[in-house]
Amino acid sequence: MKNDLFAPVKVDPDVLELAKGVLLEDESLADFIAQAIRANVSRRQHRSEFVARALTSRDDAKRNANYVSAEHVIARLTMRLNAAKA
Repeated sequence: MKNDLFAPVKVDPDVLELAKGVLLEDESLADFIAQAIRANVSRRQHRSEFVARALTSRDDAKRNANYVSAEHVIARLTMRLNAAKA
């Protein structure tokens, strides 16, 4: 796979120094930035997939009229919390 260059990015000097300060042994700033990009892409993909599943679930609940009220959920959670505290 051919690598592409990422566009130059302006970074606050303080943030740049913080980033340099957390580099691992033998890790370059370019490695750190590439890993940060991969991690953020992955996080956003997971978030998009989560939202898509939530919307599908919501639509299924509407279609089947299969809801659990917020009051019921909170009551069950409160019971679990109280039991855990006891």
